[in-house]
Formats: sequence, C-alpha cells, structure tokens
Amino acid sequence: MVFVLPFFSLSVSVAQSFDHARYATYRTWALAPPGSEHAYKIVSYIPESYLLFLSDDAPVYVSGQEYRLAMTQDGVEVLVFAEAISELSFERSVGDHQIIFNGDYLMCKQAGCIPELETDWLVARGEAYRIVASSQNMMTLRGTRNGQVVEGYVPRNELDYLSRVGRVTRADQPQPKYKIDKYQSASLATSCGESRSIGSVLQIDPDNEIDRRILELIPVAKLEVEHYKVTSAYGGAGYANAFYLYKIRNYKTVLEEDEGYFEAAVALKIDCTLYEDGSYTENFIQHMTLMNSKNIFNGRPIANEISMEFFNTPRDLGEYTGDAYMISINRPEHFQRALEILTNRIGDRQLSGYLLTELNRSCRSSMRNPYSQSPCVAYEY
Repeated sequence: MVFVLPFFSLSVSVAQSFDHARYATYRTWALAPPGSEHAYKIVSYIPESYLLFLSDDAPVYVSGQEYRLAMTQDGVEVLVFAEAISELSFERSVGDHQIIFNGDYLMCKQAGCIPELETDWLVARGEAYRIVASSQNMMTLRGTRNGQVVEGYVPRNELDYLSRVGRVTRADQPQPKYKIDKYQSASLATSCGESRSIGSVLQIDPDNEIDRRILELIPVAKLEVEHYKVTSAYGGAGYANAFYLYKIRNYKTVLEEDEGYFEAAVALKIDCTLYEDGSYTENFIQHMTLMNSKNIFNGRPIANEISMEFFNTPRDLGEYTGDAYMISINRPEHFQRALEILTNRIGDRQLSGYLLTELNRSCRSSMRNPYSQSPCVAYEY
C-alpha cells in the first residue's frame, strides 16, 4: 500500500484511503470493523472533537444505523456512528486551533494563578484553542465560546503533562503518530484450562517470524535443536492465554519508505469458564504483560505488567459487553482515567491509546445510561 500526506495545516499523516481529518461532534462509542476478531463489539470511546480520518469505503449499517469506517487519532480503525462525524474537516471548521481538550479543565484567567471555579475559565470537553503566545514557562491559549473570545494561561509543563496522558490533543503534532500492524500467535496460545509445563514441546515452525519475535521479547520458550521447549510454565485451570505481536512504525518513516520500526509483544491471561462439552467462555482479561523492543535494560526488554486491578473494573460485565475485557469505558471519566493509567505504566501516549481499544469492551448503550443504575456506570477508575 502506498501512503501519502494529506495537504492541510493540521500536522497529520494517514493512509491514502483515509480522507482529511474530521472530528467527532459529540462523544460516542465506536464498533470494531467487520472482519476483525471482535466484529461489531463496542471497542472504543470517542470524545468530542477527537480526530477521525474517514475511509472511502461504503457505509456499514448495523441495526439499521449508518456507520463509517474511520481511523482515530490513536491509529485504530473503527466504525463510527455517521451522525457523530463532522461534515467539515477539522481545518475548515476549527481553523488553526492546536489544543483540543478531551476532558473538562479549569484554566487561569491570569498568568500564574491558582485556578478557582468562581473566577477562572472552566473549559469543557471538546473545546479547541489556539496558542497565541508562549514563553519558557507559560502558554497563552485563545478560543471562542458563544461568540466570546476566551483567553487563558496554562503552564508549559502542565500542558505537556496533559498531552502526555491524553487529556488534550495537540493538533499541531502528527496524528496518528503510529501505523500498527497486529499479529496473533496460535502456536503459543492456550485454550481454557490448557497448560504448558516446563520442558514441553511447542509446535512452532522455527521459520515463523511472528512466533520467533514474540519469544524473543517474552521468552516463555527457547529453541533447542529443532524444537521450541517451554522454559516458563503458563496456562492452567480457569484461564486461557493469548499472545500478540504489534509492529509499530511512525507514519513519517512509512511515508519515507523507511522500514525501521519497533515491536511490542503482549501476553494476555484471560479468565474463562470451561463447559463439559469442551467449549468455554472468556470472561475478562485478568493480566497483560507488555514487552516493548525500545525499552531495553541490560540487553533485555523491560516488562510492563498491567493488571485489571489497576482499573477497579467489575468482573461481572460479560453479559453487557459480550466479550472479554480488562477495561470497560462507559462514562467519559472512565476514558480519561484509564488512558492516564495506561500511559503512566507504558510511557507512550499513542501506543497506550491503541492498546486501550484492545483492552476495552464497553457495555451496550442501555447499560451506559447514567440513570440506569447498571453495574456498567456504578464504578470509578
């Protein structure tokens, strides 16, 4: 596939089949595209003003409603409810505004103040601002609200932090940053209740690049003579294991036809229920081990261990999500906090945004109603 840069002031680079950046006109939840392993599951939360790059593909109709295939600013392809997508591009609608707030924020009217609700600007989710002045320590932001010019001040280090944990989007930086290709290993996986003991032989082709790269990053087995043998036992009663490899490239290197990339390998421990006929249900993702080939110490990747406990997610939402999950985003606050937790653990905002979609399964809409008193909205991250 050939990749080109769309020509507009927003600093983005996306696949050729995707149009100039649109944006979400209101918050919404997106579906996995057809053909994915989680087709039509509710996989992604889209805040107001989140950047979307529309595909040329024909609309998809789910339960009689029109959805469009789009790539989010996190580099994830999803189906977005058509009515939630702006008619105009971000550039034509918002102009040269560089800062988009993904959550409410209290902004000082005076430089260096301690913001207070009674006297300063309460910025709402989705508002966009221009950087009109900057110094070593302070940024001056200007926007328009109901025809009124709104101007305030944010410390530079605070704006950097807000961007790093996903509370703001910097539209003057590449969006999406990464092109990510995902691969799954069937040879390393275990079904519900299946175990891999130390010394057992795995049926892996030594020439299988995906399995080999996963094992280089997550060394649960090593090659001995002609066979891979397990060196670290895994699997067992009550859960299954899945292994994935993500090949990650900056869009800039893709456009320059540079083959350089880094990789991340993921191992998931999935709680499951096994039935007498041998079938089983995956309930929730209990734990994720992430190994990033960029994060090396003493010649070995540093493990990022992500537990369901970090998110305080209830373990009985399978009836409402229809699929295994570690995170279930059912309120705007869930998104903001979950992304912050992942980013602080992984250290990469863009990769965290992609993996958030991998780990999230939101509840169906009736269970996300704030007045429903359902378990989907009754918890905090």
